[in-house]
Amino acid sequence: MKKIMYLLFSLLIMLSVAGCGSTKTVADTKAADKVATAPSDIDTAKTFINNYLTLYVSEQWDQIYVSLHQNIQAKYPKEQFITDHKATRAVYAESIKSFSVDKVVILDTWTDSKGTGVEYKNVAEVSFTNSLKDGTTSADSMHLAKASDGTWRWFCTPPKEVDTPAAPAPVVVEKKWVVTNSWSGNGAKDTENFAVTEDTRVNWETTDAKGIFQIYIQDTKGTPVGVVANMQGIGKDVSYLHLAPGQYSFKINSAFTPWEITIEQQQ
Repeated sequence: MKKIMYLLFSLLIMLSVAGCGSTKTVADTKAADKVATAPSDIDTAKTFINNYLTLYVSEQWDQIYVSLHQNIQAKYPKEQFITDHKATRAVYAESIKSFSVDKVVILDTWTDSKGTGVEYKNVAEVSFTNSLKDGTTSADSMHLAKASDGTWRWFCTPPKEVDTPAAPAPVVVEKKWVVTNSWSGNGAKDTENFAVTEDTRVNWETTDAKGIFQIYIQDTKGTPVGVVANMQGIGKDVSYLHLAPGQYSFKINSAFTPWEITIEQQQ
């Protein structure tokens, strides 16, 4: 009897030990199967902004440019970006004592209306607060979109393209006919020389005519080169002198015919 009780007792101990070992093995297997959760977009966006603000406070404009969205970089050369930020952001950067990220919201879509005009998907809208050395605070926000490599990139407004002013329309000066020479009489006359340009005309008129009236134009040697008027009686006309520019004179034949002659040139 004692021998039977001893065998039963040993069997119970063996079963108990086996059961405990099995349970422990399952638990350990489940723990080993667990995979560390990857950081969320909100977490990585917070990390990005903290790094950005750290660089901003230390005025590392060249490093900040590296994380600028490539679509903005295409519109904003690095040299100009650094020059602009040194001129306009340095004073504010020096006034920041500390900063904190307040909130990150993931937007389905967002349009960069001030820069690229492009709509981006899964954009992080980050709000943050800068505590300034004068005891005040300044709230601000940024939008982040992921580049092709999956990293966050920030946006800023690139400088406006400077339009080259159109060349002013040439000023057209309207020329006017100006009297340069004039003669009058009622008989024959040889005039002094006068200048003929590309725009020269002769106005002549006779009044109370009783005889002939003729105007010959001649060069400086006295050689006739054209006839301006040849008539009898009362009349008037305008004749344009189509001659090579130079000096000329009139030879006027008239008998008992009052006349007036003026030369005009466009000036």
